[in-house]
Amino acid sequence: MYVSDVLGNKGTGTVVSGENVDVATAVKIMCDNRVGAILITDPKGKVSGVLTERDILRRFAEFGNALGSMSVSKVMSRNVRTTEPDATLEQVLETMTQL
Repeated sequence: MYVSDVLGNKGTGTVVSGENVDVATAVKIMCDNRVGAILITDPKGKVSGVLTERDILRRFAEFGNALGSMSVSKVMSRNVRTTEPDATLEQVLETMTQL
């Protein structure tokens, strides 16, 4: 099975937000779109990170209620790894386990 097979079933749409939004706004975007992660872009539109539910939970344990007003750029995961549609799921899993 290939990444393209999964995308064919799930769709290829992504939810994107800028680095300048606060975490509370990003959480609302995630909830409104029913997704567990959003791509974060810099002012030039280049992907600078990804914000996941896990990022939010871990930072909440650290910062508590102050997290909502923090910039997503302080919370997101950086160094986003990507793949191509013709990659096999085995290749993707191998990459994920190497991180």
